[in-house]
Amino acid sequence: MNSSGYRPLFERETKFAVPVHDRFQKEPLPLAGIFELAVSAENGPVTVQPVNGMERFHTLYNHTYQKAMIDRTGIREWHFGMLASFMNRLPVYRITRPQQGFSAPQQSELIYDTIKPMTEEG
Repeated sequence: MNSSGYRPLFERETKFAVPVHDRFQKEPLPLAGIFELAVSAENGPVTVQPVNGMERFHTLYNHTYQKAMIDRTGIREWHFGMLASFMNRLPVYRITRPQQGFSAPQQSELIYDTIKPMTEEG
């Protein structure tokens, strides 16, 4: 792409804001699940496994951005309620990929194959 028609981000010369407004979904869509991305030390295939029970809560909590701010801002009860709500309404999965190699196509295919039956129901 020719970058001459785009404005740079943060005064950088190599990163640009590319307008793609016509490529976004304008209406809300239901969330089909939450996927944790994990790395395996072994060089095996990309796998997807459901996360069950209370491990779902811990998985969501461990991936909360800025956890230290929860108590400082007084939102501990709200945060707990949101995690419980997600945990009770949405399936949680763990995608594990090998440490070496490029596996994004396999990961996206597994995500699609996992959520496809749910999207066809509703």
